[in-house]
Amino acid sequence: MIKWLLISLCLLATCILSYSQENINSLYFETPQPITKEKLDSFPDKIQGCYYKDNDSLIQLCISDDSIYTSFTLVFPIPNRELTELKYEKIDTLLFGLKGEKGIPYIEVNDTVYAYLKQTNLFFKMSTKNIVIKETDKYYLNEKLENNYYNIIELFFTENKLTMAECDPDGSNFPYANLNLKEIKNDAIHLARPDEKSWGEFIKNNGFNDQTKYHQ
Repeated sequence: MIKWLLISLCLLATCILSYSQENINSLYFETPQPITKEKLDSFPDKIQGCYYKDNDSLIQLCISDDSIYTSFTLVFPIPNRELTELKYEKIDTLLFGLKGEKGIPYIEVNDTVYAYLKQTNLFFKMSTKNIVIKETDKYYLNEKLENNYYNIIELFFTENKLTMAECDPDGSNFPYANLNLKEIKNDAIHLARPDEKSWGEFIKNNGFNDQTKYHQ
């Protein structure tokens, strides 16, 4: 029963992460932005590292030289009386039997063992298609999708916090006017085609209005 629950939760976590990355909304960009800046070959050393989501330390975001990974930790409570029945074994600080031959961390509180299973997913990787452009103190992740348009995410740092910001067209006062939108009815999407000036206005008017904050 525990193993089936583990499989179900892992699949759910994967679906949530995939949905948040690929199906944020129906707004895409025709070209990488901002168009006037050169792309980066790697993330600067000063921003590399791992960050925990504010108010939810089970979710972590890690930045390497060319990639961003997201991790989601699942917690499994197992009563001690079930360990023998399920053929689980505690060796030092690891619990064996829940994930094949690999031990996973656990803590024990009273008569219950709490096992922690961490699942890591690739969120973004620099390539010839997926590029990062820096403007002032902000980084723009341009991910090229299967429809050949771009989804863009904004990263920036303030007060020792990392903020990941996305576009939410349903948000109040969303600056549609700055995007030179083209509706593609066959694909049911809106395609943004800002020039240098309108991009600046879009940023000024809080176009990346859906923020998630992380801390180290």
